[in-house]
Amino acid sequence: MIQRLETLIGCPRPDCIYEIIADFKLDLCLDVGAAAGKTARSICLAGGNGMRLMAFEPFPGNHRYFHETTRDLPNEIQLLAVALSDKIGESRFKLPSIV
Repeated sequence: MIQRLETLIGCPRPDCIYEIIADFKLDLCLDVGAAAGKTARSICLAGGNGMRLMAFEPFPGNHRYFHETTRDLPNEIQLLAVALSDKIGESRFKLPSIV
């Protein structure tokens, strides 16, 4: 989504989206496919202390890394162990042994 937004607004640099997040003064951001938390960390730093973050990461092997990456942030961060889709219901999907 961040890459898509950068394309739509014509960001001159790959990381300029974080400047835009800071300007919007958002209350809540979502990180879908949060992995080890690198993007979540950048979002939280850009959004400031009052912004909440909901992160979605289905692979349990990433959860420890996510918490390590985000533990020093003052933001309210909620990690949900689910995958998201554009379809209603449940589905199976395969994960590689290393994510």
